[in-house]
Amino acid sequence: MIPESRKPVENRFLSSEAFVQVFNGVVEHIFKSSKLLTTMQSSITDLIATFDDAQVLHQIAESFAKKKDNDAAEGVYRRILEIDPRDEKALRKKTYF
Repeated sequence: MIPESRKPVENRFLSSEAFVQVFNGVVEHIFKSSKLLTTMQSSITDLIATFDDAQVLHQIAESFAKKKDNDAAEGVYRRILEIDPRDEKALRKKTYF
């Protein structure tokens, strides 16, 4: 999934909407399992650094916050603000951390 996320939208095997839905499901599954989350940590870090879909990044940030990993959540919100400096939700959440 991560290599696919780096491709331009028009070159992905799924439409943009379908990709986000599938990716949201994958993220949700990863965050349900602490062991899987630990195993996937470096991949998630790579994803955050390269992914430009704010909706998915918000889900990742909220999942980190639920796990009480505030440093990771703050990093994701910073990434969202790199993409869109006016993202109100990210601005609000970032000030929380």
